[in-house]
Amino acid sequence: MITPTVETTPRITLSELRSNPNWPSIQREGRVSLFIDDGDDERKVYDVELETLITQGGVHHWLTCPRCASRRANLHLVEGELACRRCHGLLYYEQALPRTVWKRKIGVPAMRCLGGFTRGAAGERATCR
Repeated sequence: MITPTVETTPRITLSELRSNPNWPSIQREGRVSLFIDDGDDERKVYDVELETLITQGGVHHWLTCPRCASRRANLHLVEGELACRRCHGLLYYEQALPRTVWKRKIGVPAMRCLGGFTRGAAGERATCR
């Protein structure tokens, strides 16, 4: 089984809700009901709270995770449950890669891009200049 990552799971984002024509009424209610097709011709309803903070910098909106009640910009749908990435234990793609694969695909090319490697004394690890 492939481990789900943040990038591969369906998610609800705050920006998607803001682009909804019903955004003013969603803000007033402080709660939104999401109807999501699960692929079996059934629609599940997820009730999510919307938290609004008014600060000196303006108005900030957050989705409230149904499991841990923390403020989040995104909620992910995994195995029919809507929650934040921490509750689901989701990792980003780069975090889920084995260390050797990460070095080959991301680490070494990034180091080359930054100017290459410098060798330390015997036994020391190579570092980026």
